[in-house]
Amino acid sequence: MAADDQPDEVEQPDQDPTSDADVSNDDGGPPAATDADADTDADGELERLRRENERLRAEVDQDLEAQDRRRSRRRRAVLATVCLVVGSLLLPVSVMTIWTRNLLLDTDRYVATVEPLASNPEVQAAVSARVSAKVSELVDVKTLAQEALPENAQFLAVPIAAGADNLINEATTRVVRSDQFQTAWVEANRAGHDGLVAALTGRDGKLVSTEDGKVVLKLGAVVQQVLARVDDRFGIDISSKVPADKIDVDFVLVESKQLADAQSAIRLLEKLAWASIILAVGFLLASVLILSDRRKGLLRAGIGIILGMVLLRVGFSLGRELFLTNLPSGVQRPDVMAILWDTLTRFVLQAVRTIFAVGAVLVIGAWLVGPSGAAVKVRSTWDRALGSGGTAAGSAVDLGPVPAWVARHLTGVRVAIVAAAVLLLLWWNQPTGKVVLFIALGTLVPLAIAQLLASAVRRDEGEGSGPEDPDSDGGDAAEGPASSPAPAGA
Repeated sequence: MAADDQPDEVEQPDQDPTSDADVSNDDGGPPAATDADADTDADGELERLRRENERLRAEVDQDLEAQDRRRSRRRRAVLATVCLVVGSLLLPVSVMTIWTRNLLLDTDRYVATVEPLASNPEVQAAVSARVSAKVSELVDVKTLAQEALPENAQFLAVPIAAGADNLINEATTRVVRSDQFQTAWVEANRAGHDGLVAALTGRDGKLVSTEDGKVVLKLGAVVQQVLARVDDRFGIDISSKVPADKIDVDFVLVESKQLADAQSAIRLLEKLAWASIILAVGFLLASVLILSDRRKGLLRAGIGIILGMVLLRVGFSLGRELFLTNLPSGVQRPDVMAILWDTLTRFVLQAVRTIFAVGAVLVIGAWLVGPSGAAVKVRSTWDRALGSGGTAAGSAVDLGPVPAWVARHLTGVRVAIVAAAVLLLLWWNQPTGKVVLFIALGTLVPLAIAQLLASAVRRDEGEGSGPEDPDSDGGDAAEGPASSPAPAGA
């Protein structure tokens, strides 16, 4: 039996490893080594499973983080869109309220607005007709002539009275077309500027009053000038015979049934004037900062600004049409009302064009730095043209350390140039759309100079280093090919 058992002992290693544990209890020979191998395999398997578990857990964490990032991006995109829409809608409102406060409630701005009306032929004709009618109503020329003429010349009173109306019209027209009238117009509007405040707040001023949906300018001073000229023409003292409280003439600037409602709305908007512009700019700025892609945010903000100004411009066109269509039946000169509308709104429309130009500059700038093929081609053309010019300038003229400094700080230089352009626009008094475009195009000049200087540094650092990005500091190039001798014919 012992001889038969020996082969079984030899064949033990070929059996299932799980039986080694039982055999290892019989003696301490080879089975002990097999037990150590089993422990090593088990440890290896546990380590493999541990690594696999860590890998799967890492993948799950990455998936969860990716989902969180996607959800965060979606939330940020939605929030940015909401801010963009709110800011774009608030911008026209803020323009209206700032125009109301700075134009209609500022004496100098108001006078500058209405001053051209005094030299407008249609307005002069309307004022002349109104003043002439008032003078003819107040003055009984025949009676006054009879009182002034001697007894043997009383027969002249009738022809004098017959020609009085023509003479009054002629005198009034000359007064209205004179420089004195323009001066009187400006002074009346300046002194009565509180009447425009009355138009917004519903209270009466000294020279301007609001009543029954009307904004009325009082032209008593003009009547006095006409009477004085009639006195000079006839050689009689008419003006002293007309009571002072009878010579005032009301000239209706605005007549609208909706004025009372507009007064309530304007009072509210006037209180919210600065708040509205701060909110509008804040929402638009937030729509840019919330997005991770700032360039895309600027592009969207520019489009929002443009759409807001287009909306406001369309609103003014519709408002003008409604205003002229719904004039009261008593208005005899609708053309004068159209001139009045255009005059009073010209500054706000100028502001609309200016802000529209700002939006257009933002859109074009954001597009130029974008990834589209056309934008890349434009930038490449710019870089090649200025790069060649800068290289030629660097080889022809020793520019000292300036090109190297500009190349190292090119991004900062560009930011400083753009910031200076923005400050110039903010400093400019009443900028127009043309001013915005002029500043935008003028900004390209220092940007081009900075690019030329950055390109000139290539010659200063050695021709063997090859072309390099002007935005980099050239450190990598100095460690590589620049350390080897340049070819003789380079």
